[in-house]
Amino acid sequence: MSDYLLVPTNVQAFVVGKPSDQLYDLAHVPGTEDEVANWYVGHHRKRASFFDTKLGPLATGIHLHWALPAALMRSRHVGTEPPTQPLIPNRWLVLRMWHAAGKPTTISAKAWVVESDYVSLAADSGGSPFPFLGPNPPAELKGMHCGHVGRAIAVPDPHVPGSDVGGWQETHEKYRFKLNSLGWGDPSFAAYYPACKGVLGFHDKMEDVAKDDRVTYLVIGWYSDPASDPLHAASQPDTVQECKKRLASLGWSYPNLDRLDVRALPQRTLCNGGVVGVTWHGSDWTDPATPAGALPTVAIGGSAAEALVAMLAPVQPDQKALKALQQVLCAFQLGQATQVSDDDQLGDLLHRQSFGAVPGGTFWTVEPGRAARAARCRAVVATAAVREGSGAPRQAERSAAGARPARKEGRVAALAVVRVLGNLGEQTGRAVSRSPQESCRGCSDGFCFGGFEKGHWGPAAKRGGGQGLQG
Repeated sequence: MSDYLLVPTNVQAFVVGKPSDQLYDLAHVPGTEDEVANWYVGHHRKRASFFDTKLGPLATGIHLHWALPAALMRSRHVGTEPPTQPLIPNRWLVLRMWHAAGKPTTISAKAWVVESDYVSLAADSGGSPFPFLGPNPPAELKGMHCGHVGRAIAVPDPHVPGSDVGGWQETHEKYRFKLNSLGWGDPSFAAYYPACKGVLGFHDKMEDVAKDDRVTYLVIGWYSDPASDPLHAASQPDTVQECKKRLASLGWSYPNLDRLDVRALPQRTLCNGGVVGVTWHGSDWTDPATPAGALPTVAIGGSAAEALVAMLAPVQPDQKALKALQQVLCAFQLGQATQVSDDDQLGDLLHRQSFGAVPGGTFWTVEPGRAARAARCRAVVATAAVREGSGAPRQAERSAAGARPARKEGRVAALAVVRVLGNLGEQTGRAVSRSPQESCRGCSDGFCFGGFEKGHWGPAAKRGGGQGLQG
């Protein structure tokens, strides 16, 4: 047992004396071959409300339901492969210990083994309805897709002569099918007892327990196939570092792991939990906690604090006074009562508390590549050089007419270049413009095309002898 790791498991017990209330069908299961074939087609997904369909009441006895460790209910992603759901333990030992009231030293015991992956066509196997939606259902169903999964077998008591007849022993180590926390494909499978009874739940009929006896349960789960256990080492011999990686991937820990011998490193999972001190009131007992006809009080708010305030606030005919009282109580719930001095500040503070920040995501833009930006900038330099050279034949004309008209002509020519380059930018898919003084990244000419889009001639124009121009 040194290679087992004990993993805590939450176990709950529900006592039913005289059956009364029916259960709502919160996890509807396709129960016929036609339903399985058309489950994801058309109207088969538009089923009635949960509250319109009911199951039969729970039978007399104690119903146990255990929750799986969180690590066995999460999908796993490895690289680019599709997510996979880990297998769950398929063997569970249920041990019941009980004693008469006032006699805690005289203890009786009885045990069962729950085979969670057992498959049968018989409805009386003790399991739950379970459809197989894939193309290859288990061989036990003889070509059918609807069956029942799970069963419980009593473990013989070695202290009772002849009790070893018909006892339990492991006969099918390999998993009969890939059993995980989703069951047949429903995320609520493991959380809803009527859906997983016989798989992750057990019904104790209490036929050999007297009225008012005190009952305690111990539940232990394991993998019948060691290779399916998430703690199983892929290669032998195991190492401390590999064991640490497996534990870290599950969110589990093992004290003083470095001090263990390699042969004692945990490679098997043992889920365990219990329920202590349950009183059996007999098969004719009726639960008095929920009297017939009693309706619960419901309060609704924008947050948990507001809902609690709505529940606790006394009946007040003056709606204005009631609102003020609710605001004060809500401020105390949120721990902000000392941050305000008047009603207006309080209302504004509570209003801000109703909002929260969420990630804004990623905003993508499209820009031309570095080579395209460099080519456009070289075109701008060439145009500026042409404009500089074309001024020589008109030197006399500029001297006679004065510098101002020539500068005007230069301004017009520059604006024409700006328009052409601006159109070029639109055609090449430019989506972001930078400031007029920002140089193109990766361009040695030092021009920023974003400036020309806005009608600016940046500082680099001065390198060619021109003046800074803003259109």
